[in-house]
Amino acid sequence: MTIALQAAAQCDASCERVIAPTGYGFDAARRSVEVDVGSCRYDLRNCSIEDVSALQSNCIPQAYELRPFNNRSGPFLARVIKSCQSIDVNSKCQRVEVPTIVFPYSPYRKMLRTGVCHGTCNGSGMSCVPTYEVNIIAHGPNGPIPIPNMLSCGCIAQGSCYRGDHFESHWQLIETTTDNVTTAIVSEELINVGKCVGSCPMGPARCYPSDDDCKLSLPGTRLTCAPQSSVLYTYTDLSGATVSVATVDRCGCLTG
Repeated sequence: MTIALQAAAQCDASCERVIAPTGYGFDAARRSVEVDVGSCRYDLRNCSIEDVSALQSNCIPQAYELRPFNNRSGPFLARVIKSCQSIDVNSKCQRVEVPTIVFPYSPYRKMLRTGVCHGTCNGSGMSCVPTYEVNIIAHGPNGPIPIPNMLSCGCIAQGSCYRGDHFESHWQLIETTTDNVTTAIVSEELINVGKCVGSCPMGPARCYPSDDDCKLSLPGTRLTCAPQSSVLYTYTDLSGATVSVATVDRCGCLTG
């Protein structure tokens, strides 16, 4: 895909796939396992260094292939870039559909409508990350395998712990009374219970035996991305009982 740069009329940029060999160890015969996973970048002709810096982040994959390989650790799937595309530099954080072809050179070949998060965020230190992710099931010669699929994206502080969407499905009983006649309806109750996603830094260093008398400084423990507060969601199950489900309200970096 080719676009014209506004900064220089004579500069045309082509977003192309380039070779990117990646090593995955050795196979059972001790041969090197090297896969060309590919990379997306602009092929710039008659363009300045500033143009190169401005455009590299906007040349992204257009389609992936998941190819099966084996090394001494066992079988694995390598994600290989099949083709590339140009994305508007001013596009906001959003889900971009990038199809994934699993087992591309076998009878199990299937194209999945997967997505990636891409775009800009307002404010420094913000990243475009997935806020809701599910698995699509693909079938191969050894049975079903889960393929991650990002369904929604949002701007989150880099390296932070945040709340993502996660749903539970329950049957609920709804009773309505009209003219002294009670009608019971069974329907699905889809509850967004949420989950905590992201990473946390190491906790502060500890002094032994005390902060006032620090003879030995011990490294802090890694904090865990976990629920910081919750909200109870209630519904009526098929037996008529009221059931409470704890849903994640906020996430934070906690000890333990």
